Amino acid sequence: PFVKDVNPDFPSRERGVVEKCNFCEERLAVGQLPACVTACRVGALTFGNLGDPKSEVRKILSTTFTIRRKPELGTQPNVYYIV
Repeated sequence: PFVKDVNPDFPSRERGVVEKCNFCEERLAVGQLPACVTACRVGALTFGNLGDPKSEVRKILSTTFTIRRKPELGTQPNVYYIV
């Protein structure tokens, strides 16, 4: 009832089920950025390959103070927050 048109490019969502962000895996598979990064008009979100030392995200991490949520749990979080 909340969605008028269903986009066939996105996986089905069950009503009332919360899903973890997968960084728009279906978009990444075809070379696109996650929807939130594309939609953010002020450039507050950056997405990239942490394994590439020349990537924009690595440049930001090397020059800016950031934090990760609960790294002590050993889950290797890949979301960094600029403080």
